[in-house]
Amino acid sequence: MEQLHGYDECDRLGYDPLINDYLYYDEIIQVTPNRELYIIDGPFVDEDLCSGNYGRLEVGVFDNNNGNLSFYYNGILIPSSDVIRLNNYSWSIAIVNAIESADFKIVNEEGCWITTQINRGIGEPNFTYTSPNFQASSNILAREEVTFTNASTDPYVVSEWIFGDNTPPILVETSTTSITPVRHAYGVSGTYFATLRIYNDIGCSEEVTEPIAVGKGYSVMVPNVFTPNNDLVNDNFRPLFSGFSNMTFSVYDYRGNVIFNEFVEEADLTNVRGISIVGWDGSLAPYSPYYIFTASGVLLDGETVVEESGTFIIIN
Repeated sequence: MEQLHGYDECDRLGYDPLINDYLYYDEIIQVTPNRELYIIDGPFVDEDLCSGNYGRLEVGVFDNNNGNLSFYYNGILIPSSDVIRLNNYSWSIAIVNAIESADFKIVNEEGCWITTQINRGIGEPNFTYTSPNFQASSNILAREEVTFTNASTDPYVVSEWIFGDNTPPILVETSTTSITPVRHAYGVSGTYFATLRIYNDIGCSEEVTEPIAVGKGYSVMVPNVFTPNNDLVNDNFRPLFSGFSNMTFSVYDYRGNVIFNEFVEEADLTNVRGISIVGWDGSLAPYSPYYIFTASGVLLDGETVVEESGTFIIIN
């Protein structure tokens, strides 16, 4: 709002000869902001641009003239060949000289212009977690509610929690007054890799992952039947497990002949990311009324060996 005080010929209300003075009318006038050109979405950048490499940004712009726009990054006009109009309001712009912070200027055909700042800066992600049993014994129980608290440094505007058990992620917008903890319960024992990913206002992200030991800290689950018929459902026989630094998985026929063998291990025990078995696809399967599996691995403590075995059948 802008206040305007003054007068012109239209302001003069009359002349009083007795007091030899003019009477004037004074009024506060509200001036509506110019809405001819403004940003309606973004700008957002891709991961390449976040890393300071050649990349693209997208921005939604309302231009009352609905004409072509010119874009300037760090004071440099972006060539029209690097600009793609996606639809009436959205534009994709290539940036070849990315810097940490730069002014982004948009100019329409009438010469109207607006500017915003593109800042790649983002905080360092970090989080803590606890539960009632963890506070008492340093152990988290299965099906116990775990409280996760965001301890990241600024700046960031959105947090994404990925708990590592195939449950949907949780998105949390940053509050300017407080950090709101999130809560999650893990259904079975195992070691889960919880990830906190933070985003800044242009879409750049950083993340941190921590292993969360629940219950006994490991789990091994193996089905008793599988159907290798290439319908993309249960086509490979394999164990689902967590909490292991390595795993050897083998399949035998009922006479004890080896049919399949697979070994996986963590590449770096100082940065555990989780491992998984691809499994047996049923190829080269001899006739056998049932099959035998063994799964043997070392836990993340680097010492404890866990072995599981059992039988299963094939249904074609």
